[in-house]
Amino acid sequence: MKKKLLAFSLLFTMLGSLLCEVPVYATTGGTLATNGTEQSEAGYGFYNPKVLVTSYEITEGIVAKDEEFTIKVELTNMNSHADAYNVVTTFTSYSNNVYITEGNSNVTYFEQIKAGESVSFTMELGVMDVSLSDSVSLGFTSVYSNDEGVEYGIESIVTPLIEEKAEMEVPAVSVATKAVVGAKALVSVRYSNVGDNRIENVVMKVEGNIEESQKTVKLDELNVGEQKYLDYYVTFAQEGEQKLTISFEYQDSNGNNYTIDAKEYTVDVYSYTNVDDEAGVINTERFTIGSKEIYMLIAASVLVGAALIVAVVTLVRKRSKDAKKKEQK
Repeated sequence: MKKKLLAFSLLFTMLGSLLCEVPVYATTGGTLATNGTEQSEAGYGFYNPKVLVTSYEITEGIVAKDEEFTIKVELTNMNSHADAYNVVTTFTSYSNNVYITEGNSNVTYFEQIKAGESVSFTMELGVMDVSLSDSVSLGFTSVYSNDEGVEYGIESIVTPLIEEKAEMEVPAVSVATKAVVGAKALVSVRYSNVGDNRIENVVMKVEGNIEESQKTVKLDELNVGEQKYLDYYVTFAQEGEQKLTISFEYQDSNGNNYTIDAKEYTVDVYSYTNVDDEAGVINTERFTIGSKEIYMLIAASVLVGAALIVAVVTLVRKRSKDAKKKEQK
């Protein structure tokens, strides 16, 4: 997840000024500006507080169409001599496509911001899929007072850039429903990029009673609109009903992280000695011959050989007798 931390620029207003506008450009994209509007005749003086937004960052999610994100905003009392009291900061969206997520408020309150110090707060916002702009405009107006109760107000506007959204779909995962212990079982995957950003660092994670080296699989990267296939093999260590859990992780070209929830698959795994036609698995059965079996095999061979010899000798004797009888006649 890429953080956008904006450096700030400060311009102190002269005593009695009514308007101050300071644009600040982010090194990573987006802008921040402040508009200071006096709420009393006292103006901004050396001993009067001045509270404005000095930085922000996207701490969770991304600013993208049809996405939600969390923004962390830092408020700083720029006056190093006067505290600010009863600071009320109100959020306003100047982009029609930005909304506050359910259960959140657009108002933040701080009882005091000491001279020269900073505080921060977060807001959860969303972007509707109706924007044609390359950024969103977010306003934060802070109203506060000095120790005499004189009120002031400053509005800060931040404009984070809208990112191109990456979205990978996995429309097909095919796992063999039957397998044999120690033999390869096929897993076939079809995955595609249906978003607006390049997809990188794609990883398929497989959990189950399989070899450790088979649990993490790196997939090819995807350009926008591209689709690819993968045939992969796993080897089960035990027989019985086995579970495979398959999930995916990937990044977009900006380094934002995405995940696809895991799905579970069931495989009936058989041992070599338990393979039959009903299992629908064809494999060569393994036989193990020990010394006892070897002796038995030799003994059986000797018996068979002896029986053949006896049979041959008996046959020869009978033919010999028959031949003598014919000669005597």
